[in-house]
Amino acid sequence: MEDLLVGAGLLNEDRISYDAVKGFRVLPTATLNFELLDRALTMLVLMSIHDIMKLDLLRPIATEDFRGYEAGDPISDHDVALSYVLE
Repeated sequence: MEDLLVGAGLLNEDRISYDAVKGFRVLPTATLNFELLDRALTMLVLMSIHDIMKLDLLRPIATEDFRGYEAGDPISDHDVALSYVLE
């Protein structure tokens, strides 16, 4: 996990220590890159909403013509549904 966080630039490598018994640990003075954390959180939220759009119950209903869907039609393509919600 530490390698993933360091590789993504979310954690500074010089603030991680390794103990043979306890394993890896982050030193209390570790600094986080909050800009990248915000990006990572944004991507996780976007992926979650994208997957939610696969549920029939939560798919949006077009209020006007949108990418081949007429007003009143449920948007069955989850990618188009996400675009609809974001627009």
